[in-house]
Amino acid sequence: MTKSEEFMMELHDFKQICDYERQSADYEKKWMEIEKQIGALSLEIREKEVQRRFLEEYRDYIESLQIASNDYAQAIRDKALDEKL
Repeated sequence: MTKSEEFMMELHDFKQICDYERQSADYEKKWMEIEKQIGALSLEIREKEVQRRFLEEYRDYIESLQIASNDYAQAIRDKALDEKL
């Protein structure tokens, strides 16, 4: 193999290595972008879970108010009936 052929092979190998490094850098950029998206989605999921828990607690509070209101209304009706009798 001549020096020129060796040089051409080394140049080819060097170009291939540079291509691999560029591809690796591109994949790393894509990977970082995906990690950012996952982080944003995870934050959104946590926020939705907090909202869901709040709404569940609020629903339970409203239900307890309805029960108390119904009990109070029944007590008023019972008292009015007792007074009638």
